[in-house]
Amino acid sequence: MADPPLRLARPKPKRLALIASNHPPARHRIADDLLANLAPSTVVEALASPTGALRACLDAASAPDRDFVMRSALASQRVWEWLAELEDWAWPAEPGPAGFENPKPWRTEGDDDYMGSLPSPT
Repeated sequence: MADPPLRLARPKPKRLALIASNHPPARHRIADDLLANLAPSTVVEALASPTGALRACLDAASAPDRDFVMRSALASQRVWEWLAELEDWAWPAEPGPAGFENPKPWRTEGDDDYMGSLPSPT
């Protein structure tokens, strides 16, 4: 059974014009300051004293939803603070156990031998 011939879709005229020009298509920029500077600390600040559309959105939300949003923002901020703290630690350059304590051996000299919970007859 033969496959039908492959047909390529014709490019749309607008697409042809973009391909022919050497300029990339215009991208929309974020006009909202909250979204442009989105970081955990700015979100917490914005939620603490909301203005504009954010205030309208929070006013329309239920109290549990507002509480959830604030708790989520605070948790995100704490995670970022923790990450910043971890990045300040002096981590070893080479992979391996450097910087970590070796586990204590399971058995030491002088330990009695056991079979289950009973002393072994050795």
